[in-house]
Amino acid sequence: MRESDVIRNTADGRSYTGRDAVMEDYLSRRVEAGFATGDFDGDRSFTVRAGYRLNEFFLAEAGLTEVSGSFSSTRLYHADLLVQPFSRWRVSPFFSLGTGRFRNDPKKV
Repeated sequence: MRESDVIRNTADGRSYTGRDAVMEDYLSRRVEAGFATGDFDGDRSFTVRAGYRLNEFFLAEAGLTEVSGSFSSTRLYHADLLVQPFSRWRVSPFFSLGTGRFRNDPKKV
């Protein structure tokens, strides 16, 4: 650790680095959002999602996936409750329970 990385000392005398500050900011977040793109059985898909942290262990999440294919358009909606029992870990497992809807609209050919 370089001296320039140290921000301050904690009450118990430990050093608090810039990396620690970033991790604390990450762990204290309330809102998160994301997007993804990929392949859905040969058709391009795009997903947007947003979540709100209810407390240290629970997160409510909603998402929409849009698939535009040659023969049909598909939308997937979902709402989930995620449980993250080890939320303070850098890499943490989670469990999800949710509901969703799949809508497929055929195109005229």
